[in-house]
Formats: sequence, C-alpha cells, structure tokens
Amino acid sequence: MLVSMVVVIVVTVGCLSLYLHGTRDILRRGLMHIQAKEIAAAFIASGNIDHLPREYAGGEVSYTLYGADREVLWVSSGRTRPLRYRDDTLESLRWRFWHRLDVGRFINVALPLEDGRTLMISRRDQNERAAIEALLDARLKQSLVLAIPLALTLAALVWFLMAWALAPVRRAAQAAEAIAPGQIRQIPEAPLPEEIRPLVRALNRVAVRLGESLEAEREILANGAHELRTPLTVLDLRLQKFEQDGQVDWPEVREDLQRLRRVVEQLLQLARSEDAAATEAAGTCLLAALVREAVAGVYPLFEAEGRAVRAELGNDEPRVCGTADAVLEAVTNGLENALAHGRGTVCIRLSVVGAHVLLDIQDEGEGVPLERQSEYFRRFHKGRQDSPGAGLGLAIVQRIMLNLGGTVEFVSCTPGILRYRFPLAAGHGPESAAV
Repeated sequence: MLVSMVVVIVVTVGCLSLYLHGTRDILRRGLMHIQAKEIAAAFIASGNIDHLPREYAGGEVSYTLYGADREVLWVSSGRTRPLRYRDDTLESLRWRFWHRLDVGRFINVALPLEDGRTLMISRRDQNERAAIEALLDARLKQSLVLAIPLALTLAALVWFLMAWALAPVRRAAQAAEAIAPGQIRQIPEAPLPEEIRPLVRALNRVAVRLGESLEAEREILANGAHELRTPLTVLDLRLQKFEQDGQVDWPEVREDLQRLRRVVEQLLQLARSEDAAATEAAGTCLLAALVREAVAGVYPLFEAEGRAVRAELGNDEPRVCGTADAVLEAVTNGLENALAHGRGTVCIRLSVVGAHVLLDIQDEGEGVPLERQSEYFRRFHKGRQDSPGAGLGLAIVQRIMLNLGGTVEFVSCTPGILRYRFPLAAGHGPESAAV
C-alpha cells in the first residue's frame, strides 16, 4: 500500500514536469505567432523582401516564402535549405493535444499573406526561452511545495480509510484463524462490506459441513468402538474358557469372527462413502447387470437361511449415474438388510419412470413404519437391539445414493419395500437387451 502511494506520487510529479516542459514550447510558439506580424510588418506594407529584418529582439531571424501552391519562391540568405512548410496558426494551438517535447533552439511559424502566399519565419528565441523556463521552474517548485504535503495528507487519509474499511475483514480473518477442529464457529457477517459477505457465507457453509463431518467421524469412532467391543469381549471370554478347561466352541468362535469382520467391513464402507461424493457420481453403469451380480453374491446366504431371492428386471437395460462399485455396494447392502430383517421370498423389480430408474427390494415380512423410517437410516441404529448387525447397512445405502444424486426410502410397510431412485444417465435411455 505504502509503495503504491509512493509510486503514484513519483509518477504524478514526473507527469507534471513533462506537462510544464511541453507548456514551455507551446508558449514559445504562441509568442512567436504574435511576434511574426511585427517582424513582417514592413514587408507586408511594402511587399519588398529587403524590408524583412535579419534580427529581432536579440534573436537571429530567417525566412522562406512559399507560393499559393506551396512552391518555394524565395529563401533568405544564410540558409542552406528552405524552412519546412507549416500551416499551423495561433488558434490551432488551443486544440493541440500532442506536441514534440523539445522544438529546439529555433521556433518556426507560418504567416499567411493576403495574396495566398505563406511566409515561414524562423527565429532563435533564447531570451524568451530563458524567461519562460525560469517562470515555469518557479511555478513547478511552488506546485511541489503545495502538492507534496497535499499528497502525503491524502495518502495518510487513504491509509486511514482503508484501515477503517478493512477492520471488519481483519476481524473476520482472525475469527477464521481461531476456528479449531473441536470448536467450529461461524464468522459474523453483520459488520462486513456487502462485497465480501458472499465469500464469508461460503466459508460459513464450509465450516458447517466441516463440523458435520467431524461430528460424523466422532460418532463413527464412538459407535464403532462400541460395536467392536461386544464381539471382542465374547472372544476374550471364550479364550479364558479355553485356558481353564481346554474346550473351545469353534462354530461360535467362527460366528463371532464373522460378526467382527462384518462390522469392520461396514465401517470401511461407510468411511469410503463419506469421502467419495465426487468420484461415485462421475461414471455411469448398467443397473440391471449389477443387480444380477449382487443377487448372485448374496444367493448362498439366502439359501443357507432357506429363503428365496429372485430378480424381475424385464428386458430394459437402463444406464444410471454412478460407478459400478458404488451401485453394487448399495444394492448388496439392501439385500443383506432384507435377509437380516425381512421374511420370506425377496423380490427385486426394476422400472424406468421419467428421468429416474426405480429399484424395489420387497420381502414378505412387516417392514419399517413409514413415519419413523428416518431413524432406520441413522448410523448404528438397530430395529432390534439383539440383531447381529451393527446398524450400518441402511446408513451406507443412503450415503451412497446421496452421492449418486439419488434417494432411498421405504415406500411400504406391509409388505416391506425399500425403493432406490437412481438418476438416469444423460443421453442413455433404456437399452433393450436380453436378461
């Protein structure tokens, strides 16, 4: 800021000096226009070239006479070549916005004559030049004496006004720097200039999302530790029993390990879905093919429980937004939820409605009360506390669907129907293919 002000002052002084330097030559030329009529007065009266003086006011004078068609008629003695023709007048100096920085020691002006001829007059005006320079130098010094204190005062005023105007911005910056991971606070908007408020609002929205993310991490860590504690405690008790009597119930141990592994896998899935909003929605995939793959993956689990699972997908092969891994993970978790909490046969249906693809997972049991379904999509929420899962499956499904720009919800309680709404990929309508 201070450097900028100094540069402005220096540039201003330089421009003023150049302006006064140019003013000197304009004054010289204007004065010469006035003197030209006096110099040529005798010649104008008599028409005799010999009446033109060779000196005027202590300055050497030379001439060139041009005809009406600008041909050279006469050149004064002592000149090796004629003066260059000029057609400027005293009036033209008022509207001239440019000129040479230095016209030299001689001033040349044109004196139009009544008969159409033009007399060019050149005079060495060292006396007038010295007087004008002295006058302008004095004027420049006087201007600087006034301008420098005024410029410094103006700079101080601008500095004060900038400091006063930016004080709220500095306070906002200090408030932003004071934000700690455990203490997410909003930056106050009220004292800030209107031009900066959109930026502060954006930062506040980022702070809100950061706070929500940190809160989610704390919740995942706390509840994840709680979910892991139970199978670890059971395993510890089984090891103690083995130390005491040398007997181990291996099927129970394998079941405990499987439960422990499932909790860890779901925690990893949830962490990936929280951080993959941009990448999961980037690609497109064929939904029906992924549904078949998900059904094939969980089919042995349904068979072990003596339950059936079937897919009624029709002949449409709609392409939806999202990566294949994310869509497969969402569908698989929905099927596992139906296996763990549903009843009877699970049926999967697919349909295209407008710009969306609907995927319904239906079982024959009593589903989730629709007015309370938001509770079931919360992390670590269990419909029954004695259920073997960690309460993460539906939370993972919802997070993935939000990342894909879709939704998931229960649309029926009896029978229970979980509906996915996938966004149809742009330019990719239903593609006919054999199932």
